[in-house]
Amino acid sequence: MRFTPSVILLVLANLLPVAGVIWWGWSVFSVMLLFWLENVIVGILNIPRIVFASGTDDSRKYSVFSRVFTAAFFTVHYGLFTFVHGAFVFSMFGGEGYREPSPHQVWQLIIEQQLYWAVAALLISHLASLLLNYFVAGEYRTATVKQMMRKPYGRIVVLHMGIIFGGILLDILSAPLAGLVVLLLIKNIFDVRSHIREHQSLAVTAPALS
Repeated sequence: MRFTPSVILLVLANLLPVAGVIWWGWSVFSVMLLFWLENVIVGILNIPRIVFASGTDDSRKYSVFSRVFTAAFFTVHYGLFTFVHGAFVFSMFGGEGYREPSPHQVWQLIIEQQLYWAVAALLISHLASLLLNYFVAGEYRTATVKQMMRKPYGRIVVLHMGIIFGGILLDILSAPLAGLVVLLLIKNIFDVRSHIREHQSLAVTAPALS
């Protein structure tokens, strides 16, 4: 494993929720909300990945128009997917008064539960990876539109289903501190492994700088 700037930022961003649980008393709902917000960040930053993906899919080279159209389709599809996922998180962990992830309610919760530093850290981590790996190191040259379309979904299905069901179990057990910390550390390890594997696969002809 290479401890590149993007990997270090990812680890630090994932350790902030551990501090939140230990020192600031974050609940299961706070953690689930934070990771749902991370999905939103991942989806937004995936739009330029699709638009600038220059690799070939089955010998097909996408035009600029095709890439922009695909990015627009992704925005709608991923937006609906994320909204449903958010509604599930709110209904399962939010309790009374939290039924859907409306922008006003999400912003209010970020302020009330003091998630702003953790959200900012996740945004910086994913943005740094986009800039350093995808653009500066030239991964966009080998990345394909199909790859970038699929990228966020695999992350959600594999990782967040495990986190959600783990969160349900912890909620039933009244959110024991040790269990929540272990869940966060497992998420950190999974994220780092997925991050390294992804950038190794994209760096075939353009070795990553970070």
